[in-house]
Amino acid sequence: MNTLHLGHPYLPHTSSEVESMMKTIGIKEVSELFQSIPNEFKLSENPHAIETLSEQELTNHITNISNKNSNYEESSFVGGGIYNHYIPSIIKNITSRGEFFTAYTPYQPEISQGTLQAIFEYQSHICALTGMDASNASMYDGATAVTEAALLTCRHTKRNNILACGTINKNYLDVLESYTNNSHLNVTHVAVDDYRIDINDLKSKIQQGDFACLIVQTPNQFGLLEDMNEISSLAKESGTTLIYAFTEALSLALLKAPIDYGVEIVAGEGQSLGNGVNFGGPLLGIFAVQKKYMRSMPGRIVGQTKDTNDKRGFVLTLATREQHIRRERATSNICSNQGLCALSASIYLSLYGKNGLKELAEHNAKLASYAFNNIKAIKGVKTPQNASFFNEFVIELPSNAKELLHKGLKKGIVAGIPLEKIYGKNNYPNNLLLTFTETNSVETIDALTSFIAENS
Repeated sequence: MNTLHLGHPYLPHTSSEVESMMKTIGIKEVSELFQSIPNEFKLSENPHAIETLSEQELTNHITNISNKNSNYEESSFVGGGIYNHYIPSIIKNITSRGEFFTAYTPYQPEISQGTLQAIFEYQSHICALTGMDASNASMYDGATAVTEAALLTCRHTKRNNILACGTINKNYLDVLESYTNNSHLNVTHVAVDDYRIDINDLKSKIQQGDFACLIVQTPNQFGLLEDMNEISSLAKESGTTLIYAFTEALSLALLKAPIDYGVEIVAGEGQSLGNGVNFGGPLLGIFAVQKKYMRSMPGRIVGQTKDTNDKRGFVLTLATREQHIRRERATSNICSNQGLCALSASIYLSLYGKNGLKELAEHNAKLASYAFNNIKAIKGVKTPQNASFFNEFVIELPSNAKELLHKGLKKGIVAGIPLEKIYGKNNYPNNLLLTFTETNSVETIDALTSFIAENS
């Protein structure tokens, strides 16, 4: 069979097949498919490749390259959605086992009991952490989990309007907009007031609209805790389903469980639970609901049962929502769970246990409080008034935050995230989002405080 490689040796289509497809969609050259990509981002020639090396030579070459990297492990104060926590070595030891590392979707329960049990235990941990009745077997990331939660409520209530608080993680809001653009669904945003929800704006909008859900994140994009009691009351009075979103899963070990606020759906990012930063992925989407929404969840649910010999066993209990079964009638395009990420979270939660996880969360909160009290004493630096936070908060500098960040890098300090990088040029130009975890020592926090004081 003659194949048209198109720059890649693994495409199985013949020249006639490619020509037929191009004719169907109305193009003459394959290159027309990539017209939307600016020319400056296209390769004009094959990338330079080094000469053939032996295993030892290649190892030395890669090691020399990696040695050029700077190590900011203890002096990085970056969060904003992905968090640097210590990961016990046993997690990688277990997830690297062939039974887990190479496992595929457990369609055949008789040969997939280990994988199914691991997923079932993950679901049990998430339900204990959130107070919800059921959890699915994980999703791509927090952004898609929150968006899918909103879509679920629209299907369930037959309403087309979504109310999203402006203090939600910007990536989450962007994904929500992408999903709902060019659809019959409408997204209304609640204004921000001093880094938290503008309660008056929320009251006005939730009373006027016929909303399927209200999405609120706490701790929010700025690290601050929202007034969940009042927000919950407003949602209940208006008959709006309340979705509890989060980016820092560790906060769930210290704050009141979402169920205590009458929350019906919990969705967010689980990367903090035993998964590395890894340049931003892969991530772990957590999705848990009260029982009435269980059959409408995207993804799949693993259940526990008994076989004919009365022995415990595990099966895929619910998977009928998925596109591989319902195809074009599926309610979501999410079916594959983030298996190894979910397994890492399950091991992590098992290792720490209820009390250990709470102690770790308290340690994170104390480090952030220590930093906050020191930084707010710096002349010229402003901090949120009457702020309650978990392990991150925003500060306002007397000068540009990006410039401070660049100065810090030269001294081996990654001084948080300039909000301008999140919200665009000329938005919050002097604001920094600072995050503190157990990977930061008191000494590095003192060094950060001194650095900010010297440059403010």
